[in-house]
Amino acid sequence: MGFRKELLLLGFACLLMKSVCCFCESEEKGKCGAECAEDDCGKNSKKCINTNGSYYCQCDEGFENTKGIHKFKFQEGQCIDINECFNNTATCGHLAICNNMIGSYNCTCNSGYINTSDSSTTPHCEDVNECNEAEKRQELICGDKGTCKNTNGSYWCKCLKGYTTYDNERTPCSKLNCDSFTVRKPSQTLRGLADILSMMKTSCLAMSDSTVPGEGKANGEALLEKLLTATDSILSPGPVVTSADVSGLLGTMENSILLIGPQLKGNSTKMGTTETDAQIAVERGKTRPTGPLHLTNEFASLNTDWTTATGMGPYPGFAVAALLSYKNLEGSMNRSFEEIEKEDEKEDGSFQVFSKIVSVVVSNPSTQNLSSSVNITFRHLQDMEESREVSYMCAYWKESGAWSTDGCSQQRSNATHTVCSCGHLSSFAVLMALYPMEPDYGLEMLTKVGLSLSLVCLVLSILTFKFCRSIHGTRTTIHLHLC
Repeated sequence: MGFRKELLLLGFACLLMKSVCCFCESEEKGKCGAECAEDDCGKNSKKCINTNGSYYCQCDEGFENTKGIHKFKFQEGQCIDINECFNNTATCGHLAICNNMIGSYNCTCNSGYINTSDSSTTPHCEDVNECNEAEKRQELICGDKGTCKNTNGSYWCKCLKGYTTYDNERTPCSKLNCDSFTVRKPSQTLRGLADILSMMKTSCLAMSDSTVPGEGKANGEALLEKLLTATDSILSPGPVVTSADVSGLLGTMENSILLIGPQLKGNSTKMGTTETDAQIAVERGKTRPTGPLHLTNEFASLNTDWTTATGMGPYPGFAVAALLSYKNLEGSMNRSFEEIEKEDEKEDGSFQVFSKIVSVVVSNPSTQNLSSSVNITFRHLQDMEESREVSYMCAYWKESGAWSTDGCSQQRSNATHTVCSCGHLSSFAVLMALYPMEPDYGLEMLTKVGLSLSLVCLVLSILTFKFCRSIHGTRTTIHLHLC
C-alpha cells in the first residue's frame, strides 16, 4: 500500500512538470532512476524515458532527430521539423497543394476545387461547378452572348459566332467588329494598307468562328510584330501623299491595336521598328481595373487612369491602353491646317508639326467625350522657347483628314516639351505657329523723324554748295556731286 502511495505521488509530480514527462521502461521495483531532468532532451522533444541506469529521448510528433536516431540522448542531436511536403509523406493528393508548418502540415485544394472533408491533412478535393454557382448567383460570367462550360477545376466560355474571349477562356464573350478591316477599292487604298487589312480581318474571323477552347488561338506578340513590320513597308518608301491615306492608315492601326491588345500574354508589351514604336498595357480580372496609368516612349508619354481607359459600359473582363508613336510620319502630315487657321485669332500665321505623331488607343468604346481628360507630354523636334513670333498648340488629326484643336489645350510648355490635355482620343501632335514680327511703333516713329531731318539737312547742304559763291571750289564741287 505504501509503494502505491509513493507511485501516485511520483505520477502526480510528473504531471506538474511543464516541459518533461518521465516514463520508466521497467516496472520492476527499484529499476528506474532519476536520469530524466528538465530540458535534458532539448526543444521539440518533451518525452524523456528512463531506462535501467540511463534514459533516452524521443522527438515530438512532426519532428525528427538531426542525426536520424529514433532514441537518443541530448548530445546525440536535436529535434527539427519534418517537412512532410518535401519528403512526400503528406497525404494531400494530386488535387491539393501541401503547405508545411512547424511540426505539421496542411493541404489546400487547387483552384477550382473544394475540400469536402473535415480534415486539412487528408482532404477530399471535389470540382467546383463554376457554371452552376454563377447561375445560382444570377451572374452571366460568360456575358449574354456566351455559354458557360464546366471542366475539371475550371470552366470556359463558348461564344456565339461574331464574339470571342480573345483566347482568355474565362472572360466574357466580346463582340468582334471584323468589318472594320474591310479592304476598299485598290484605287482608294494606300499601297500596302490592303495587306494589313486582309491580315487583320483573317485573324479577326478566326477568333469569331472559334467554338472550342484553343480553336483560332492567336499569338498576340507575333501578330503585333507582323503589323508593325507591314507598317514599315508602307512608310519607309517616303511620305504618304494624301490626307485621306493618312487617315486610313491611322484608323487601321488603331483598330488593329484594339484587336491585338487582349491577345497579348503579358500585362505590358513594348515593341519598336524603324517607323513605329508601340507600348501596350493590358489589365485582366473579374473587376474593373483602377489606379493610375502611365505609358511612355522616346517621343511622348501618356498620363491617365484605368477608369478612363475602361469606360463605364459593360466590362469585358479586360482593359487595354496603348501609346503608338510614328517616327517619321510628321512630314506626311505637315499640311491640312485650314480649320486651325480659321480658329486662330491672329492673322498671317503659318503652322507646322513640331513633334512626332502619337496615337492613343484604349478599349473604352466611348472616346469622343471622356469623363476626365488625358495628359500627353510631347518632345519637340527641336529645342525652341515660345516667343511673340512662336507659339505651341495641341492638335489632333480628324478622320476627315485635317488638324483641329477642339477639345485639346496646352497645359504648359518649355523649350523641349509641351504638355497637352485632351477630352477625347485620337492621333495627336504639337503644332508650332509662326507669326510675322510685329513692328515697334516707337522705333518706327524715331526712324521717320530721323529720316526727315536727314533729308532736310541734305537739301540745305545742296543749296549751300550750289549758291554760296564764297566757298566755291574743287572740293565743294565734289561734295555737291556726292549729295
